[in-house]
Amino acid sequence: MIKKARCYEGQTEGQNMDWKPEEEDCIRRYLLDEATQDERRQVEARLLEEDDYGELALLIEDELIDDYARGALPARERKLFERNFLLTPQRRQDLMIAREITKYAAAQPVDGAANQARGSETRQPQRGQEIGWRQRRFNLLSPAWRAAVFALLILGLGLGGWWWWRGEPEVEPAMAALNRAYAAQRPLKARITGFDHAPFPEARGPEQKEETDYVALDRAERILLDAMAQRPNPLTQHALGRLYLAKKDFHQARKLFDAALQSDPDNAQLHSDLGAALFEQWNQSRSASQPAGSEELRSQSLEHLTRALELNSSLHEARFNRALLYQASGSAPLAREEWQRYLAADPNSRWTADAKKELDNLQKAR
Repeated sequence: MIKKARCYEGQTEGQNMDWKPEEEDCIRRYLLDEATQDERRQVEARLLEEDDYGELALLIEDELIDDYARGALPARERKLFERNFLLTPQRRQDLMIAREITKYAAAQPVDGAANQARGSETRQPQRGQEIGWRQRRFNLLSPAWRAAVFALLILGLGLGGWWWWRGEPEVEPAMAALNRAYAAQRPLKARITGFDHAPFPEARGPEQKEETDYVALDRAERILLDAMAQRPNPLTQHALGRLYLAKKDFHQARKLFDAALQSDPDNAQLHSDLGAALFEQWNQSRSASQPAGSEELRSQSLEHLTRALELNSSLHEARFNRALLYQASGSAPLAREEWQRYLAADPNSRWTADAKKELDNLQKAR
């Protein structure tokens, strides 16, 4: 287990940085999206203010990619890397390049001084070296092998060769289209992971204007259905489940979330979204005076939201949804405590006003 120390103490402005292990570990956790909320804010502040700190972050990002390409990441970090780090096309492309260079460097026969140099390259690079770890390995190849690597990379990039990775590139444009679809008005009171803030209309009736962008919604659905047909995996299942959840097709959303959790049981965002689907389904059946099975839905929702927070205590969506669940269940003391914890963790986002409004409603009712 990586020691979770505060990663922003012990340096002064203008100092020639001699990086501490806890600072490097903190950046590593930040890149893998397992840093605490406080650590995340501090890392982002330092990235904006300190050029040396930004260079260190780039070095650690490069190391993560190379460690993964060489199979050197521990199992826990490997799962975090696949789930949280490889979310951008640039990082996936960098990983493909690292794997090709690693493969061809390993296959290239070397002897004498080159062999000795290569042996030194099997060790991790020291901080502050000007040439990157990946570049130094590449320099060991003969000109003919380098040309072969470049040719394969060009061909691979042209044909979309990084599709070997399980997380498909279609998910990003699909989620962007989903956010456009619900930019003016969010479909549910509960939060869905990956969705930006939008107001929720409390008063609903025949005169309530629908503000969904159906062109963007149809585009997101087409992309995700095609991705699921070609490569069904936890990432595409989760994304399509979020779409069905936004459309209030709770049955289909739950099926997809359950299927994704079979392969990725420790995914906090999956547990949060399944908890949101169960909460909304419970709330709907309760409002329609259909008590049969409603208590079980509420209990399952609480179970998944709690599990999400156990896996990631800084996951705002799960805490927001658990506060809603406590409030709708009539557990006012628990709801107040949960809203206060949410506001302490997320004091300045656009969701903050919604949380404050719910807390005010509880105080008035009290």
